[in-house]
Amino acid sequence: MRASTLGIHLVVATFVGLAIGYFLDKALGTKPWLTFIFLFLGIFTGFRDLFRIVKRDVLDPEGEQKYPPGEEPRGDWDDDEGGDGKNNGW
Repeated sequence: MRASTLGIHLVVATFVGLAIGYFLDKALGTKPWLTFIFLFLGIFTGFRDLFRIVKRDVLDPEGEQKYPPGEEPRGDWDDDEGGDGKNNGW
């Protein structure tokens, strides 16, 4: 799972919960209670998925880091040309 999809998971889960609550409230005439309940369930689900993805991608099953300190995967933004830990590309 790519890190760029983490925010999308959180937003989609929130809006799905909101939509379900809104339409149930509209159908059952219980405004605003089901909207609030499903909104919070959507937010909870989004954060739960976010933590599960991060745990799966960063930690191994024993709870230890997959990457030793100093060897974490780096993005394209890292321009450590000299290998001294300083960003020499700026």
